[in-house]
Amino acid sequence: MRTFSFMVLFFFCVNVAAQDTYHTELLEDLKLNYGIENPAFLITNSEISNINAMGIYGNSTLSVSDVENLSFSKAVNIKVNAAGNNQWDSGYNVRNSSSIAIGDIVLITFWAKSNSQDSELFFFSEDAGDFSKDFYFSMGLTPDWTQYFMAFEAKRTYAVNGMSLGFHLASLIQDFDIAGFTAFNFGSAYELEMFPSSFDSGSYEGSDPDAEWRAEAQERIEELRTSELTITVVNENGDLIEGAEVEIQMEEHLFGFGSAFVACRFPGNDCYNSTYVEKVFDLDGEGHGFNVGVTENAVKWDAWEEEWIGSPEETADAIQFLHENGVTMRGHTLFWPGFQYLPEDIQQNQNDLSYVRNRIAERIETMINHPELKDIIREWDVLNEIAVNRDFENIFENDPNFTTGREIYQEVFEAIRAEDPGLKLYMNDYVVLSGGGSSSSVVNRYKEFLTEIQNSNQPFDGIGFQCHIGSNPTSILKLKRVFDEFYKDYGVPIKITEYDLNELVSDEVAAQYLSDFLTMIFSHPAVDAFIMWGFWDGNHWKGNAPMFYENWDLKPSGQAFIDKVFGEWWTEEEGMTNTNGQFVVDAFKGSHSIIVRKDGVERIARVSLNGDRNVQVLLEGALSVQDELNAAIRISSNPATNGYIELIIDGELNIDSIDVLSSDGKLIQTYTKSPKGGRIDCFDKSGMYLLHIQTNNGLVVKKVIF
Repeated sequence: MRTFSFMVLFFFCVNVAAQDTYHTELLEDLKLNYGIENPAFLITNSEISNINAMGIYGNSTLSVSDVENLSFSKAVNIKVNAAGNNQWDSGYNVRNSSSIAIGDIVLITFWAKSNSQDSELFFFSEDAGDFSKDFYFSMGLTPDWTQYFMAFEAKRTYAVNGMSLGFHLASLIQDFDIAGFTAFNFGSAYELEMFPSSFDSGSYEGSDPDAEWRAEAQERIEELRTSELTITVVNENGDLIEGAEVEIQMEEHLFGFGSAFVACRFPGNDCYNSTYVEKVFDLDGEGHGFNVGVTENAVKWDAWEEEWIGSPEETADAIQFLHENGVTMRGHTLFWPGFQYLPEDIQQNQNDLSYVRNRIAERIETMINHPELKDIIREWDVLNEIAVNRDFENIFENDPNFTTGREIYQEVFEAIRAEDPGLKLYMNDYVVLSGGGSSSSVVNRYKEFLTEIQNSNQPFDGIGFQCHIGSNPTSILKLKRVFDEFYKDYGVPIKITEYDLNELVSDEVAAQYLSDFLTMIFSHPAVDAFIMWGFWDGNHWKGNAPMFYENWDLKPSGQAFIDKVFGEWWTEEEGMTNTNGQFVVDAFKGSHSIIVRKDGVERIARVSLNGDRNVQVLLEGALSVQDELNAAIRISSNPATNGYIELIIDGELNIDSIDVLSSDGKLIQTYTKSPKGGRIDCFDKSGMYLLHIQTNNGLVVKKVIF
């Protein structure tokens, strides 16, 4: 079957530049995160030059636009106007500008996102003469910018212009953007396994079963997430109860494990789904469910006012329903300061600062003082994605009293705290960890903005990390580095607010990655919650949620979540109280039921554990250790009649010694072992005598009258 290799029908020319910031930062990131460096450029070292070098053919068109606030500065929009008979009937490609030797490792990277409902690109690397392929892969794009990597070994030697790299596009009509397309030749200096690859997702950093971080994380989990729980059982007399059965059943984690929820799915709302609601509270068939959540879109500013998901009343009802059923609800989000995410009138009136300020004040008043929500939502993502959505900043740059325009954020925090000083206020962004993370310049800009707010008189209370993980999963070790850095710099709690994984990652790798991801965050002292961005494929923005397929079958990653959260990290213990009436266990922090049984008596107590704790359980009617000892030794005859007594011993109780004392405490006789037949006849006159019987389980005192 013949394929086109490189037919250039259209060039879009822009100014040529020397090595740019995009390539400089990309090379720095490859060195830092993967330990690979010093490649040869297969095209050029400039975004603009590479755009000039690439060509499009077939029934497709392209245009180039400037991009701000991302790691790349130019984006190429490609529209495929008609599907072809073959996917190669339309394409976008380039040839190598430096030679390649057989066995050299070639690394391709680019950013892309889909603007149409469907997308399908076929990436290829082929011989420009006979079209034989070194690499060929079908891929779909997502609606968000995602960075992709392809790494492969060259199968032959290529002279300059001998290799063609690019995409076959004609499988369907589609519209997508691509940016930062570039290619490197690393020669034979490294093993292929060291390279990032969007299509070898199982080799993310930290995936090795014997990786050192695993044992370290386990030690931190035991230290941070468990406490010693001591159950002391007593009866109504305050006596310690030995041998009581104790059962500890965990009910809920202190750590938050949750999801974004679709408000209309809950009872009384337009798209109510009973299975959806059932799964929220019973993920595993054992009654274990989420304990924290947010509404996915319903309380965002534009969605609330435009009633995207339902009326405000229906949204409030859903949040109240979740709250009443034990789910701690967060607010997401008060302000997402990009025009595309704001009510239309904000952009229309952007030059009227008083108008925009009044609308901001209305938004705060509406949400913070909402009669049904103000006592339920005690934590808000106040500012969302300010590193790349900068329209508020640009609007208020025109305020003569401001320097940067970002001072408006401090006004927002001050206004919220004036209404409700007890609210916890969070920053939320994706640029650090989602899709492998943005360029260092974007991350540094975000940290600059965080520092400005944190150093003001209106600091934030926490940081939310979106984690929309790309097809090349973010390094597990990078997670720890990032959390360590942000906790050191800002000293506030961290939440994982939006977790999901690119659909290009296989189910098996997705399960392993989620297990590793959870282990790392559960082991970190700064992190106190994990929230996935939807749990069911039937209601997920990418159709690829962590827990359930569209038919409600449990995914491997869903099972991994259950195995960790409700298995490995779930306390279910049972045992017996010791001679001190105590049962001691290391339990995971959270709420627990304690069930105690003895002598036909049962008592259930509940305890919230967030540190070592001693809980006393009253078991009325239960026999104490002393009561049981006394009952185990009986006197069978009347000394006043027979002149002696006989001890009857029940069970396996052993007598070590017996002291016979007069009523005034004078020792009359000692038996160093149990007397033969249990007979004691040392009484020489009438009166009251005390027997101090030392047993293997303690001292028993018997009174005898002769």
